[in-house]
Amino acid sequence: MADTIGKWAPGSCYGPVLTQTDLYLLGTELELNPILANTSESFQLIFNLSTGQTGGYNHEARDRDTPFTAKEEPATMPRVEELIIITEHSPWCTTVKNPAGVTLGDICGTLFKEYVPQSLPPVPCAFSDNVGIMPTV
Repeated sequence: MADTIGKWAPGSCYGPVLTQTDLYLLGTELELNPILANTSESFQLIFNLSTGQTGGYNHEARDRDTPFTAKEEPATMPRVEELIIITEHSPWCTTVKNPAGVTLGDICGTLFKEYVPQSLPPVPCAFSDNVGIMPTV
């Protein structure tokens, strides 16, 4: 009896990870993971951009939170090492990279890192004799 592996199962069992050049030369269109495409019937992703927390719910049990266990699933099929996210909701594009293939977790992590300003450490300032203003960061 042979075991079957789901199309979106995590792991490296789906052939090579393609570069942008490979993708272009093969003329292959990317298929988004159903969780990203919002077509999954078993899981609806909830991603809090301000905290980076991921979770979700099942359409049949909307009253209960479901952990985001699909973080290691490939974001696209075929798998790619670089994915550029362009949206009307953002003034810039976001590039997600993973040489082993971009995953759903890579996308959430990169969006959080790129879109949430990180706090900067205080900058020491030395006053000269004739300047009494401390710069703000």
